[in-house]
Amino acid sequence: MIDRNGLLRIGVRIGGVLLVGISLFFVAFKLWSSWEQIFSLHLTTGIVSSILLGSLLYALNCFLLSLAWQRLLVQCGQGDAEFNGCHVVYARTQSAKYIPGNVFHFAGRHLLGNSAGFQHIPLAGAALYEILGLLFASGTIAILGIVCFSFAQKWAMTPALVVIILLVPFAP
Repeated sequence: MIDRNGLLRIGVRIGGVLLVGISLFFVAFKLWSSWEQIFSLHLTTGIVSSILLGSLLYALNCFLLSLAWQRLLVQCGQGDAEFNGCHVVYARTQSAKYIPGNVFHFAGRHLLGNSAGFQHIPLAGAALYEILGLLFASGTIAILGIVCFSFAQKWAMTPALVVIILLVPFAP
């Protein structure tokens, strides 16, 4: 007889496989529907080098993000969160962000993290801080974009906006 935790783990495993399958299907569908555009590209050495460099930087970024997620878990009360376990959970759930809606990686991290032994409160806290960090980063980029690409707009060059742009990176 399988106990409640065993059923939960089986459910999480099946859900994880389904999420990965759906995300891979979505990416494959997008590639298939854009195949003519992709095939018509003239790949030069510079383009291929840029793609390879970008892929390497993306992999490094994911590694740093999983480290940050582990640190968030520790700061939110999961003192025994080790990097290796957190990295596995983070890496396994990253593909779910490619499913339309862009929220399934948060849910997947919570489910897989909980099945790995992490408590709900630290997982929810880490997700909250991660979402706040994403909002902060996107807001900063948006403000910089307004300033950099709105030279024709007189309101974009006001001293108040410049002060806000300079202070945004230092906000708590």
